[in-house]
Amino acid sequence: MDSPDDGADYSAHFVYLLNLAPRYTSSAIVSLLMLLEMVIGPFWVWLGVGEQPTLIMIAGAGFVALVLTLHILRTQWFSGS
Repeated sequence: MDSPDDGADYSAHFVYLLNLAPRYTSSAIVSLLMLLEMVIGPFWVWLGVGEQPTLIMIAGAGFVALVLTLHILRTQWFSGS
């Protein structure tokens, strides 16, 4: 059984990783990755509640994730820096 303190543990780890990430990539990329929470969050809710997302919502989330992935690849690996 989960204890009520589990959420605090996750938050502490998240804040630590959020402070660590800009050492390895730009703060703009970190901000864009944080926006993925709005895309991925509803899927966690649907998984927990047992609802079925619509095809349009899945396509939209996939499009956002694809564009973000292509942007990160272009700016981080293929820029030559």
